[in-house]
Amino acid sequence: MPKIVDHGERREEVIEAARRIILREGIEAATTRAIAKEAGYSNGVLTHYFADKDDIMLSALRSSHRRIVERLRGKLAGLNGLAALRELLLDNLPLDEERTRESGLEVGFWSRSMTSPAMLEAQRAEAEDR
Repeated sequence: MPKIVDHGERREEVIEAARRIILREGIEAATTRAIAKEAGYSNGVLTHYFADKDDIMLSALRSSHRRIVERLRGKLAGLNGLAALRELLLDNLPLDEERTRESGLEVGFWSRSMTSPAMLEAQRAEAEDR
């Protein structure tokens, strides 16, 4: 009987492995080989779920942004004006472990955007959606 694989779950595992490497060692250390090893898979497995390293990085960026947006929805519910602005600004500061990790990821993605047109375009598109 063939093993049943949850493809969405496996993609998330790879994305989380990429996040861990970026946070621990920096974005340049997030090679496909390092990501596969961190996730516990072979390099070949990654090619079944992602086109290339940029696809993994873009997926990690979007995952990070989804987390931020979900958290902000809760914090900004019912707020407007200066109260909403204050909460938004505070949320972007690395004041706790979660926001410190997110800040580290974002800075890594910003630097990658300087050399990756696809990453830059994704950053711009994500910013416009907000």
